[in-house]
Amino acid sequence: MLEKIKILLAEDDLKTATLICSLLASNSIYEIKWVENGALAVEAALKENYDIIFMDIQMPVMTGIEAVKTLRTKGYSGLIVALTAYFEKEECLAAGMNDYIQKPFSIRDFIKKMNELNYKKGANEEMNSSGKKVEILDFEKYLNN
Repeated sequence: MLEKIKILLAEDDLKTATLICSLLASNSIYEIKWVENGALAVEAALKENYDIIFMDIQMPVMTGIEAVKTLRTKGYSGLIVALTAYFEKEECLAAGMNDYIQKPFSIRDFIKKMNELNYKKGANEEMNSSGKKVEILDFEKYLNN
């Protein structure tokens, strides 16, 4: 059995968080934890290993930029993807993000990015550690629902 891909979502907007959580929860390969600000994201990321962190930039308590800088300073090397409507991609990458999703985003764009990230994390390898074939993740079926 393929291990679940652990995702941390740091997002203060309930509507956006609900959309992302619902989309990812519809595929049983994902385990997602949602936090409402950057300080909680730092705390969660330093306690548990996550395959991907989606980090909103403008959040209360601690911004996504402050959170990613704190994580990188503390040695966190995992994949962090910015979710933002207000910052440029270059600013996010310079702060320590690995990738970027512009808000507002379409479900199609988010699914395309998830497929790219899955490949980066090795989630779509042909064999898992037990030697059994792993099904390629196909989010396209959710686009037609």
